[in-house]
Amino acid sequence: MKKFLILGALALAVSSTASASPWIKTFAQAQQKAKSKNQLIFVDLWAEWCGWCHKFEQDVVPSQAFQNATDSMVLLRLNTEDQGEGTNLARRYNVTTLPTFLILDRDGVIAGIIRGYQAPSDFASSSRARSRTSRDVTARS
Repeated sequence: MKKFLILGALALAVSSTASASPWIKTFAQAQQKAKSKNQLIFVDLWAEWCGWCHKFEQDVVPSQAFQNATDSMVLLRLNTEDQGEGTNLARRYNVTTLPTFLILDRDGVIAGIIRGYQAPSDFASSSRARSRTSRDVTARS
């Protein structure tokens, strides 16, 4: 019985560590990290009422396809209805539908936009295609 309790506690500790959020919560922090690591910023713009946003978080984010597609990007997640930075960023980039995902260069210039929910493999393909194109532009500047 003790072994099962110890194994259960260990499994819980490992799963808690594995699910630690990689999402940065402010644009300034994301931009600073993107500049220091010469990476793109992947922005997830969402709202509490958005069912597809929650489905994305549950189905796509944990997928290996998503992890592979975004492993060299800085991840930023903002609520578009927080009356603060998320709302302002959504207005700045004229976001009118959710979920919307922006791929920004380190200066905040749009390198790609993905609108709406996609299955993990489709989403990974879309984000890779957009980030590949933007990396070519970034490398030339």
